[in-house]
Amino acid sequence: YFDKFKVDSYEDDRSVLHVTYSADLGNFPYTWTQTHVTCTLYADGSFTVIGTGAMDDPESHEASYEDPGTGEIIHYTAWDHQKWYNFKHYIQTVTVGEGVTSISKLAFEQSNLSSVSLPSTLTLIDDNAFSYCAQLTAINIPAAVTTIGEGAFAATGIANVTIPSGVTAIADETFSGC
Repeated sequence: YFDKFKVDSYEDDRSVLHVTYSADLGNFPYTWTQTHVTCTLYADGSFTVIGTGAMDDPESHEASYEDPGTGEIIHYTAWDHQKWYNFKHYIQTVTVGEGVTSISKLAFEQSNLSSVSLPSTLTLIDDNAFSYCAQLTAINIPAAVTTIGEGAFAATGIANVTIPSGVTAIADETFSGC
């Protein structure tokens, strides 16, 4: 997908490179089929998730690094991005259909989304599902949700949220940076 992007301008402020780009993404809609759901991005920036069951997590692999202070080898699981990650800047609204039971890890991280509609069937919002979605200022968490993963809404614009009484697990840093 990167071959369709063209850099229009860039600005370097010594710590962060800001890139403004345009793209001709070709023919919409783009569709990704997972085990239980189908995800579609439309030309107007709307993204839908329809089906029955859970969204697939992105691919993962085992990784390790050496702690420079102790020399200890630290092993961890590294997660790749969802297949639509290259289109994240085009996602403005997300509608998850009835029957979908989970939002996967990293599902919409760093997207430009400002609006999310979640179904009553949702039980899990996984790790970093909406992290770094700065334009996201409100979320209605459905009553059936029992688990909200680590960093699920970190660095969003959410200032107030109501947690349903059925939520039994809220991971660390779920709303950090909000």
